[in-house]
Amino acid sequence: MIVQELMKVQERVGWLPQEELRALASAGRAPAARHEVASFYPHYCLQPPPWMSSVPRHGLHLRGSPRLKASLTALANELGPRRSASRG
Repeated sequence: MIVQELMKVQERVGWLPQEELRALASAGRAPAARHEVASFYPHYCLQPPPWMSSVPRHGLHLRGSPRLKASLTALANELGPRRSASRG
């Protein structure tokens, strides 16, 4: 089923690149409407995720969270842009 195939790709790669969607279609494991299905469900990522995010999630009201966010932002700025597109 297409939903399971898309989930397998996203778990392996981290998102759903167009090449992977085309490979699924050419292998006959997913219909040509794969992009429409992937774009319909919000849990699929059609773009690579950010390397690092310092945005606190909703409901994060912990003491010291503004200081934690500032520290993480400073660390991300110090590390600079991601140097490799590969995932570990």
